Amino acid sequence: MFKKQNIKFIAFFILYNFLICFQNLYASHAMAVDITYECISGNTYVFCVNFYRDCDGISAPNSVTLDFSSASCSQNFSQTMTMTSLGGIEVSQLCPSMLPTSTCSNGSNAGVELYIYCDTITLPANCTDWVISYDVCCRNDIIDNLTSPNSQSLYVEVNMDNSTGICNNSVSYSSYPVVYGCSGNNMCFNHGAVDIDGDSLSFSLVTPMDGPTASIPFVTGSGYSLANPILSSTGLQFDPITGQICWNATGPQVCVISMLVEEWRDINGVWTLVGTSIREMQIIILACNISQPVLSGGIQNLTGGVMSDSTTIHICPGDTVNFDMLFSDPDPGAVLTLSSNAAQVAIGSVLDTSGVNPINASFTWYVPASYQGQNVITFEIENDTCPIPGKNYYAFNIYVLEGTSAGPDQVYCENGVGVNLNAQGGSQFVWNNPQWLSCDSCQYPSAFPDSTMEFIVTSDLFGSCGNIDTVLVNVVPDYLLDIGQDTNVCKNNLIQLVPQVGISDSLMQYAWYPDSGLTNINTANTVLDPTIPMYYYLLTTSSQGCKILDSIYIDIIGAAPILNMVISDDSICLGDTVNIDALGEPFNCGLNSKGCSGTQTLVEVLGTTTSSNITTTPFNGLYQDSRVQYLFKQSELNAAGFLKGGTITSLSFNILSKLSNIPYTSFNIKMGCTSQNSMTGYISNLDLVYSSNVTTSNGWNGFVFDTPYDWDGVSNLVIEVCFDNSSFSLNMPDAVNSYFTSYLSAYHNGMNNSSGCNITTGTGSNNRPEIRMTACFASSGNYSIQWSPATFLNDDTIKNPVSIPQSEINYYVTITDAGVCSSIDSLSIAVRPEMTISASSDTVMCYGSSYDMFANGGYFYNWTPSTGLTNSNISDPTAIPTVTTEYAVLIEDSAYGCLAYDTVLVTINQLPIPLFNVDTVCLEAFSVFIDNSQGSSGTINKWQWDFGDGGVFVGSNSNNVNHLYSSSGIYNVSLTVVDDNGCQSTALAQAKVLDKPTADFTVDPSTMQVLINAQMNISDASIGSLAWLYYFGQLGQGDSSLNQNPIYSFDDRGLYPVFQIVTNSDGCMDTIDYDIDVIEEPHLDVPTAFSPNSDGVNDILNAKALGVNLNNEVNAFSFKVFNRWGKIIFQTTNINDGWDGSYKGKEQSVGTYVYFLEASTPDENVFKKGNISLLR
Repeated sequence: MFKKQNIKFIAFFILYNFLICFQNLYASHAMAVDITYECISGNTYVFCVNFYRDCDGISAPNSVTLDFSSASCSQNFSQTMTMTSLGGIEVSQLCPSMLPTSTCSNGSNAGVELYIYCDTITLPANCTDWVISYDVCCRNDIIDNLTSPNSQSLYVEVNMDNSTGICNNSVSYSSYPVVYGCSGNNMCFNHGAVDIDGDSLSFSLVTPMDGPTASIPFVTGSGYSLANPILSSTGLQFDPITGQICWNATGPQVCVISMLVEEWRDINGVWTLVGTSIREMQIIILACNISQPVLSGGIQNLTGGVMSDSTTIHICPGDTVNFDMLFSDPDPGAVLTLSSNAAQVAIGSVLDTSGVNPINASFTWYVPASYQGQNVITFEIENDTCPIPGKNYYAFNIYVLEGTSAGPDQVYCENGVGVNLNAQGGSQFVWNNPQWLSCDSCQYPSAFPDSTMEFIVTSDLFGSCGNIDTVLVNVVPDYLLDIGQDTNVCKNNLIQLVPQVGISDSLMQYAWYPDSGLTNINTANTVLDPTIPMYYYLLTTSSQGCKILDSIYIDIIGAAPILNMVISDDSICLGDTVNIDALGEPFNCGLNSKGCSGTQTLVEVLGTTTSSNITTTPFNGLYQDSRVQYLFKQSELNAAGFLKGGTITSLSFNILSKLSNIPYTSFNIKMGCTSQNSMTGYISNLDLVYSSNVTTSNGWNGFVFDTPYDWDGVSNLVIEVCFDNSSFSLNMPDAVNSYFTSYLSAYHNGMNNSSGCNITTGTGSNNRPEIRMTACFASSGNYSIQWSPATFLNDDTIKNPVSIPQSEINYYVTITDAGVCSSIDSLSIAVRPEMTISASSDTVMCYGSSYDMFANGGYFYNWTPSTGLTNSNISDPTAIPTVTTEYAVLIEDSAYGCLAYDTVLVTINQLPIPLFNVDTVCLEAFSVFIDNSQGSSGTINKWQWDFGDGGVFVGSNSNNVNHLYSSSGIYNVSLTVVDDNGCQSTALAQAKVLDKPTADFTVDPSTMQVLINAQMNISDASIGSLAWLYYFGQLGQGDSSLNQNPIYSFDDRGLYPVFQIVTNSDGCMDTIDYDIDVIEEPHLDVPTAFSPNSDGVNDILNAKALGVNLNNEVNAFSFKVFNRWGKIIFQTTNINDGWDGSYKGKEQSVGTYVYFLEASTPDENVFKKGNISLLR
């Protein structure tokens, strides 16, 4: 025990010190990266970047930029994704007790954190070739298997096809891609790839990348390669089915491995690639001696399936697979932990374990009937060694079969291609009819039967899906196929391949191979652009299934000149001049190791208005380190005279004020081509053309390239200047002559204590320096040139003629070398005929009206003046001028920029001026409206009144009108006048109608009958009154009173009217009158009969007392009714009470009754007696 503990202590001590040294060597932060995505719906996905950071490096970025591109859809954009709220998750390969000592917790042991950046992104198009990528600079200098790692970026990508509507999800990973291990140990690793869609996965090793097209070379001379990215005594053992990698490292090393994972899906019986992912990992091999847990004896006690090899189990759908595994560690004291992605890959599976060393594991999975294809399950076994646990990975592929299958029925024809039979499901196969097979115990034999027959295959598979299947090979007639004689051709010339087929078959299928240089490999006739001598084959399949193969040999006897037509403008206006150039040799973007021969041309990209610039200067001495990129569009280079591709040999900047006092160390110039039209970030993967230490001076500072650069004449050009001074000294930038562009043409940043050429963030600007470049262009050599037709050309035998075409024309040029090869190319020039414009006619309208003008015949429009227009840059603006205006419209077409011109005159008639007065009146009085309107440009011939209460009046002459309102209030009155030009205008005013009082009064006595010289009391009952005037007898004449409640007596008999005139606070008046009957004596009366039968007519018997004021208590009144026996059956002292023909509630009988009526006045008593008849 003592010896064992000492060994562990020594191992720990060595490993601990190595880890400290290792983390001290680390300078960067990026160790491994992968990209995943999840389909939400349609084209909407959640993309995530999983970033594994060395905790001793610089901090993880707060956000990352994911780049999206599709060549087929011309898509290219970026998306910034922020860090998730989880922040950094420590995933260090340390035992739990040592995690607090990792560099992630400011300790000394190497630590690793996982940062996740996610965002929801909707792809703007359905494309077959989406590439989603992420790169970060820079890699660790300690990496051993890559060349110059500290100057290389870490680049990963995923590829997807969303054109078919498949809502695909990428693979995800259950294993962390940063692995530590000891040299001399047998180790394995598996990414634990999981595909939630159930796709079958395949794996391959790929070269680590610096960018989308830039592979990083492995270090040569040490044994590193793509097949062996780790120096291993066993070589790297890689299983493309499971993705398992194993090694036995020969010494300490830090290695990068990139893995490509492909997702395959069975779509309508065809295995289809639906997505790929590249994941990069880092393996750190230490000089240590740590025990390594292992799987002893592989899979044991397998039931329900068949082992087709050491890692693959074949099983049928609906069966249950079960197997055991035994995991152990050479150190008997080690405690083991087993984990697996089985729950994610094999849904519903059960993994039972017992023990800690060894661990007995039992795996059981009932395979659903719907499952098919591969299911790679990984098992991760780890011990508890400190500080770094020993760890191993094991992977097994449970391949779900459809059962033993001999494949689909096939067709064979004599003299045709043999039929390849394909047995699946099992590990051993036996076929019948061996005499017609190339092999009767092979999985993929070829069959050559002389007649239609069945072939039966039997496998060693057992289970519910069966192990026997039959394939029918149907023998059909053959036919003739001839694709022609072997042919000699010139390179760069196209060849039409036209095969002769001996039968007419509209369903014939064609397959050309190889596909190099062919425009279409699935049609009978195809076009070939050959590059090297080669055999080409055509495999035809008739509608009956007969396959015939033929070949042709294409030999290259020379090279035809490669043409690249350059034209200054192919869409012109009539009379424009066009410059044409036929280039003998085209240029591709990239370094030119051969240099440049011939005359060199000075190309200057200058601004019209320039100024001194220290912001985006390439000589930013204000900082220790600087990086700036400039974008030059193709159109700008063409305008500067760079009309075609050429070889750039030098670059110059014009320094107006040299302010720096120290040289620029490691001053680098890089170049590259791009389709990007704006500088929103640094563009990567540029080529280094110049590197030196530079001391500047005033004036043009030129830099002759170490390696010239070819520009293709088509792309936009990017130029980068960066430097990296070893230390910071107080310095100033050099100001260069610059000008402003209409777009972001520069991206720049400066820092101290950084690496200038590796600065990743900056600021965009539209201030760009002037430059000079020298370049040479390919000559046409000893070529003869002929243009056809010669129409409009100044010379039809030179490579760069000038044309002034008068109509649309197609030019063809033929360039022939000294031998037998020639090239033909063509271009078209579209000539816009003289533009015709159709614009609105002139118009006359009233002030304030609008005129919808139009012009057609163009694409761009400009109306002047813009005064009174809704939009001066559209074809159909609306004009609302205040004065007469002539508008001019200039139109331009979209294709050529041709112009045309027209005018529209808009004459304005001023509006008539409506004016009127109105007085305030009392209710029931007429309101009088007096017109004072005046004409302007015309004469008023129509007046339209709106009185505000629904009443209107329209007249054709000037009118003073009256209107009677039915109620008091304030009314909005309008007068609209129209002149003989049709112009109209409206004036508004308010008519006020005042309330009037309501006259009323009552008389005592209320009967309106009084005796001569009797006093009559009048009581005011008016409403809203402030003053009163009464007239007695005649209105406005005779006696009157201003009292509110006057008393009056008449001195003569007769019928007299009494008038009341009342006035309110507004001075409005009202009048009412009542007739007063003046009698000489009081008069009593009772009707002679009544009929109380409840019919509402004459049901009550009432007495009358005329000339007697019964409201006066002094005057008494009595009304009594007697039956024939003299009994009083009704009596009252209230003249308003009458008899209803009943006594004590009982109706009295029909008959004659006696009444007695008495009334008294202060002067006398009045009596009356009589009979009453009661009727029913």
